[in-house]
Amino acid sequence: MMEGPIEGHAFLPWHRVFLSLFEEALRQKDPSVSLPYWDSTLDDNMAAGPGFSIMWDNAHLGPGVGNVNAGPFANWTTAEGPLQRNVARGNGNLVRQTRINTLLNLCLLDEFTDPWESTHDSVHVWVGGTMERSFAAADPVFYMHHAFVDYVWERFRQRQRAACGVDPAADYPPDDADAPEHSAVSPMVAMDFLRNRDGIADYWINNWFNYTDSPTCANNCGNSPDLYCDSAINRCVSNSRFDFGNPVSTTPIPLTTATTTTVTTTTATTTTETTTTTRPTPIPITSTSESPRNTPTPPRNITTTRPPTPSPTPIPSATPSPITTTSTGPLTTTPIASCTDGGSYCRKVNEGQKPYEGKCSKDPYDGSCARRPRPATADAVVNAICRNELPRSPSLQAVFDAISSELKRAQRFPPESEQTWFRMKPDEEKDCRCLDSLIRDPLVAYLKEGRQLNQYGPKL
Repeated sequence: MMEGPIEGHAFLPWHRVFLSLFEEALRQKDPSVSLPYWDSTLDDNMAAGPGFSIMWDNAHLGPGVGNVNAGPFANWTTAEGPLQRNVARGNGNLVRQTRINTLLNLCLLDEFTDPWESTHDSVHVWVGGTMERSFAAADPVFYMHHAFVDYVWERFRQRQRAACGVDPAADYPPDDADAPEHSAVSPMVAMDFLRNRDGIADYWINNWFNYTDSPTCANNCGNSPDLYCDSAINRCVSNSRFDFGNPVSTTPIPLTTATTTTVTTTTATTTTETTTTTRPTPIPITSTSESPRNTPTPPRNITTTRPPTPSPTPIPSATPSPITTTSTGPLTTTPIASCTDGGSYCRKVNEGQKPYEGKCSKDPYDGSCARRPRPATADAVVNAICRNELPRSPSLQAVFDAISSELKRAQRFPPESEQTWFRMKPDEEKDCRCLDSLIRDPLVAYLKEGRQLNQYGPKL
């Protein structure tokens, strides 16, 4: 547990050197290895929420909730016990593109470091489990996350030269008397053959590694099978680990069964998003001493050519199409003030009568009795499906069952004993899109916002 490289000027320089040496150590074992970066903005932009990302299936990083007992890192252990995660539980958040855009408009490392480190902390909290504690580096997600942190810093450094006239290789902030371990001339923690200021030198990018840019819709999301262009926001987003009824299959990707698929990386994927720095990429980043980090493409049997997005299946019965997005709040048990479906229920309500009278007072479920009209707004439909008042499609029920099983499984594993190391800062907000919402978040995105939930277009 090291305190020197965090919460201060040395945070970014130290981690740049650390990643470079770590990648070089990996190459001593396998010269083709590169560290990938995980551009978590591509998960953050998912319509259903980042907890649905393909990142957390067994062909990529393994389960995102509870002990990691499947996937390429199955049954790994740390000094504190089994490798654990707790993604998308309402704590922390992933990196947001708006945050990056704001920070890239700054000019000095002194201005950039603290808010960028704060955003970095929030991702540790969002992943949870081991990543939230002092042994965070025991989770391979740590290295992909920090490679992205470094990638954005490199973009900032390039803008310093181009737009601000600042030489980033000379921009080490003034010493802070309260944090001498972060001073420019202090030895790097655990790497005392270097000084903190050595981490801002151009040497690392010029001679050790470089990055490929994050994928965009303009380049077809790098032709990655794990990404697609969400036309609603014109951004590449991660594919979902659930199919939501796509043409390929009718069942969600298994979350608890180990597979023999290995994690590879494609030059740009979300979950599998990796950019190449000269460091090779496990999930994508190839690096050689003067080559960018690339990301090999994972061997997935999903076509990268997206068929046309099918139109959403209409909600059963009286639901108008398209569904109006005017919110009326959840359904209540009191008669509605007005009704327009033309049925006997509405006629009686509009005439001020009780909907159930006579024999229907004693047996309101008799086939001859009035029936309350189906919900007619997106909000009402979402509430009715979540309460099981409207039937769920088989694909939606499969997602509901899979997430319920995940959350129950997580309860069987006690949390790690060590206290939390990373915490939210006051300038960060928690992401309320969490797995505990089960199917509500994807339903809201699909019914109210008209968003795609995966690359094929769901059939809910």
